[in-house]
Amino acid sequence: MSSRSLRAVAPTIAGLVILVTLTGCVTGKRPTLGAKVDSSKPISQQALNIEAVDAVLVPLESSESLTYTAKYTITPTTGTTEVEAVVSQQPGQRSVTIGDIRFLHGATDVTCNLTKKVCEPGMLDQRVSNIPGASSTFDRGSPAAKMRITAPLRKTTLYASKEAFELQVTTCVNFPNGKAADTYCIVPTGQLARVERTEANIVLTSLSPEPNPALFERGDA
Repeated sequence: MSSRSLRAVAPTIAGLVILVTLTGCVTGKRPTLGAKVDSSKPISQQALNIEAVDAVLVPLESSESLTYTAKYTITPTTGTTEVEAVVSQQPGQRSVTIGDIRFLHGATDVTCNLTKKVCEPGMLDQRVSNIPGASSTFDRGSPAAKMRITAPLRKTTLYASKEAFELQVTTCVNFPNGKAADTYCIVPTGQLARVERTEANIVLTSLSPEPNPALFERGDA
């Protein structure tokens, strides 16, 4: 296990351990050159017909429709200390709070500084640009986009794995990157469980099926 993997696992809750030895290739049916098009979904949410990737990518993007609250730690690999991030969503509303910055998506999108009690229109990712790995879509859109870009270029070397998270088994896809691998894992319901990349490690620390109403407050009153 690389030093980046140890940093991703060690600070998290005790249940996060590697279950299986990672293999060097994807088993099963070979991917086809062209993915089948599902006319009910936009192109950005089409399966890639790369088995190990689709097993993570499709449920992750589909988690957009779920109701839940999830807590994460974002740990940049250099220079910055660990930051807590909380995501809560329910039909028509989504809240992402990273440190003292809150992104609210709903009828209108706003970005709020909870310390300064100021909100601005739009999803202003630059408000967390000082935290590597952080963005308003760190838990879904950002990792999905990176997988979509990377998978076609590395489909001969990427590989699948499984990890334990408390009483659940997460599904992971790994992209070799030098001596380590960029890793993306999801829990069985589809939410992000772990991301390990050069710039930061992101780890799920708790997950509830209930939304948290307090997280949908603007904080500028």
